[in-house]
Amino acid sequence: MARILAVLTVALALTTPVLTSPAAAQSADGFYHAVLEKAPAPGKLVSSEVVWSGHDNMMDAPVAGDVAKRVCATLAQAVGTVTTFTAEGKALSADELAYCNKHARKTK
Repeated sequence: MARILAVLTVALALTTPVLTSPAAAQSADGFYHAVLEKAPAPGKLVSSEVVWSGHDNMMDAPVAGDVAKRVCATLAQAVGTVTTFTAEGKALSADELAYCNKHARKTK
């Protein structure tokens, strides 16, 4: 019995994925990941039908049926300037991030 448990433990260790990049370190449902200029209120935020979860100055959300820069813009409308935004691990370009922040809510 102990030998079977040992074999199963090794097999599980070998098949468990290893997080190797910051994008992969996002939450399991974090298709979108945003770093904000100022820390948001803790907890959940719904912005244009996208449910965001936040901690410190980072927000994560599952995939939505819209273009990433528009998802970023609706988040920025709710929380303010976004310093980094990725969709499925791919960062927005400088122009797309500028579009996003053009819609940012003014924060104090």
